Amino acid sequence: MYSSLFQTNRKTGALANLQTGRYRFTGILEEAFLKKMQQARTLSGNPECCHTENHPAELELARFEGSERLEDTLSRWTQRICSQHDPLVLEVNNFGGIPPVTVYARVLNPGPIKEMVAELRKLDLYLTGNGNPPLEAANRYTIKLTEEVNPSQFENRLYKLGRVEFREQVRVLGLNLQIWEHRQWKTIRQFFFSV
Repeated sequence: MYSSLFQTNRKTGALANLQTGRYRFTGILEEAFLKKMQQARTLSGNPECCHTENHPAELELARFEGSERLEDTLSRWTQRICSQHDPLVLEVNNFGGIPPVTVYARVLNPGPIKEMVAELRKLDLYLTGNGNPPLEAANRYTIKLTEEVNPSQFENRLYKLGRVEFREQVRVLGLNLQIWEHRQWKTIRQFFFSV
C-alpha cells in the first residue's frame, strides 16, 4: 500500500504523494471596488458582462501543485507572510479582453503584486521539499471580471466596455487560498494583511 500512495521525487529524493491538487492564491479585493465594477457593467449596457455573485472579480497572483496534507503548514506560513504585509494598493485602468470569453480590468502597477509573489516564494522550499514544483507566478496581472461572455457577442461587449474610461485605486486586503474542485475554484482559506 505504501508504494501505491507515495513515490520518491527523482530530483529532490523526497517522498511525494501521488494525489496532488491544483491550488492558487487570489487577492481579496475591497468591496468598494467591486461595487464600481458593477456600475461599469451597467454603463456598458451589458448587465452580465462583469462579475456576479457566482463569478466574482478575481486577481490571480500565483498557482502551485500540492497535496491536502501540505495545506496546514502552507497555511501557517502564508498567514505569517500576510500578517507582516500591508494591503496592496493597485492602479486599475480600463478594460481589455482575451477572446473568446474573458473580460478584465488592467492593472497599471504590478510592482506590489510582484513583491507579494516574491514573499510567497518562501513557500517554494516546503513545496519542492515535498516533491512538488515551485510556485508559479501568474502570467499576467489583471482583474478578471468574467469568463461567461457568449463568444458570439464578445467583441461587441468588449467594444462597449472599451468606451467606458476609468482609473481607480483598489486595495487588496489579503489572499484567498483556492483549490480546483469539480471544475471550479473553491476558496478554502483566507489570509488578511496587517492594517
